[in-house]
Amino acid sequence: MKLSTVSPQVYGACIICSKRNDELKKMGFADSKTLTEEKREVLFEQIKESEVLGWLVDVLSAKQLSGSMLQRSPLSTPLPCPYLVRRAPHNLNAISHDSAIGLIRKVLAANFNLKKVFVDTVGDPERYESKLSSLFPSIEFAVRKKADSLFPVVSAASICAKVTRDRCVREWQFAETGVSFSTDYGSGYPSGYDSLNATRVAEGILQTRLRKYGWRIIATRCLTKALVAGR
Repeated sequence: MKLSTVSPQVYGACIICSKRNDELKKMGFADSKTLTEEKREVLFEQIKESEVLGWLVDVLSAKQLSGSMLQRSPLSTPLPCPYLVRRAPHNLNAISHDSAIGLIRKVLAANFNLKKVFVDTVGDPERYESKLSSLFPSIEFAVRKKADSLFPVVSAASICAKVTRDRCVREWQFAETGVSFSTDYGSGYPSGYDSLNATRVAEGILQTRLRKYGWRIIATRCLTKALVAGR
């Protein structure tokens, strides 16, 4: 979900008994990015109906992400100019780690006996794995790049997250009034056909709560608009 600019950030997890892990391959799970939206929807419904899989998601709104990434901390030392403010943003890697840790804690709180957890890395995989192992010493972790394509259970979790995100975008009700723009904006991935990108930004989206101000493309677009307006 990392590059999406206008949707919620959604993190997913799936739980399965290790003895039944091979059943995931038979269900057709693969790298979720290679699947069509329609195929992901079908697989998500299979996950929901499955008797061998448990699943959960953590949905962070664009407003939550913007507030976290752009938060400011109290000044510890005076700055030369009273109008300068020192920032202490919570970056996307830290947000992702917090979400994964929260999902693991929820699974443990539901009395699942977690033995091994596969994680699609955000940042350096070795450091991330060490961090998780220090927090949950009784669990074996496998943190890998492109884990979505390596482990079917991670693919299943990614499908849960992506379908939840897509549904959030499709069903989004704008609270703002007087904003008019095309709603054919997809989920905001730069490579997507309907994505929000530098050349095809839906101007009105910048005025709504669906955009993530912490994302560089949004910040750049807003700055560009401000500079043009100030000429």
